[in-house]
Amino acid sequence: MANKSIATAIRSPLWRGLFVLLLVSGSSMVVTRRKQGIQRFLLSIALAGVWGGISYTSFIYGKLMFPTTIPIIPIALTGLSIFRH
Repeated sequence: MANKSIATAIRSPLWRGLFVLLLVSGSSMVVTRRKQGIQRFLLSIALAGVWGGISYTSFIYGKLMFPTTIPIIPIALTGLSIFRH
């Protein structure tokens, strides 16, 4: 582990916030285009899992930290919005 450090992938808090906004709003648009409730729910869980996998892979292999928890929660909750109707 000598000479290896973990770096933040997006250093600026402003750009990190914009990245999270675009990630969550883009995935929400993809999820809400589905009309059937169970497909919407499963797609949101799948997108949250894919983002978790991308973040995990970049952390383990690239030593880069991306915002993970904050995007995963709203992406997953987007699919739960089907139970409102």
